[in-house]
Amino acid sequence: MIRLKEPYDYTEPGFDRLVAELSERTAGRTDHRLRQLQQTDTGAYLALGTAARVVASWQAAAHIQQYLDQQRAQLNLYVIQPVFREGRRLMPRSAENPYGENALVYKLSRFDRLSAQFPRIRFSVIVIDDGCDGGGDPDLVSSKVAHHLIAGYRQANPDSCANMEVLLLNSLIREAPALGWEARMESPAVSHKGGSVLAGFAYARHQADRLQGNSGKQFSLFVDYDADLSLHPDQVMLLAEKVLVGGHAGAVASRRHKEAISYIDPERDRRGQDYIQAWQVLLPILAAQVTDVNRGLKAYSQTAVNTILATVEERTFPFQIECLLAIVISLEARLAEVPVSYIDSVALSTQAGEEAAQAYEDQLGRIRQIARRYGQAT
Repeated sequence: MIRLKEPYDYTEPGFDRLVAELSERTAGRTDHRLRQLQQTDTGAYLALGTAARVVASWQAAAHIQQYLDQQRAQLNLYVIQPVFREGRRLMPRSAENPYGENALVYKLSRFDRLSAQFPRIRFSVIVIDDGCDGGGDPDLVSSKVAHHLIAGYRQANPDSCANMEVLLLNSLIREAPALGWEARMESPAVSHKGGSVLAGFAYARHQADRLQGNSGKQFSLFVDYDADLSLHPDQVMLLAEKVLVGGHAGAVASRRHKEAISYIDPERDRRGQDYIQAWQVLLPILAAQVTDVNRGLKAYSQTAVNTILATVEERTFPFQIECLLAIVISLEARLAEVPVSYIDSVALSTQAGEEAAQAYEDQLGRIRQIARRYGQAT
């Protein structure tokens, strides 16, 4: 039986065979087996649960394709991937890099596979370097590694349908006026993920606007997706379905939904639970709709992104909460919380131990400021 321990385990061929096998089963049989394995075999539970989410993702993609056929339209998914000291995670595993995930190449391969099956769906992957210094090793600067990997992928896959770009936050800050966006940053040092994602949204929106004027009917969705493989990339389609077909302004991947398939490192889980309880007290209007705001996979409509870019001031990690809050309050819109499969990627995490605990304290202070700005606290 296949078992998953680390996120990169599902990149092995055996996992695809499990997905193919599972697509022939009924949902009831799978659910029963999952309940059994949850109590007895965590690795097998994660494998089966992740495979089930991949099957559901392809069903969602088929539903989207049908919707697009009816509309005679194309869907463009702009996947914004911020990177900071992610060089090792982006590279393949080796003796010198035992926890490498080959994350970027694997994501590109999955997006190409989806586009090949569903030709009305196209992906643009925009990697944005948040000012990475490579941890002192110039060969591990995230943008440098990403450029190298993308060049290799293009050479090996000349028929790839995905657009791939690597951008520097510093450059996007200078280009902000041309992108119709107020950067509110003098340099990447101000940003902790938030600045990169928001700059990526501004850049992608500019690309989408140009595309609208040059071709037939187009839909655009904007995805915030972390650099690791904790969330299988096919699950993007679960969120896209909620936004494009379901009419939600935004969709949030949730590890903590009752139907999620999830393994979270116990220390990080405890800290995360405390963090959730704290921000929910500050922002009950948002807590009524979503729980897992810090997980790095979210999809937004273009209307939502327009509101985010015009409203959101936070440029560090709590920008995720402000994005969702701006949608709920400014647009009076509903969010979808989507249960996903999640396998914690701990080994190369940039947040761990006391440093992570201090980061959460800082984030809660910023969330209090956000709550006051939106009239949710005194």
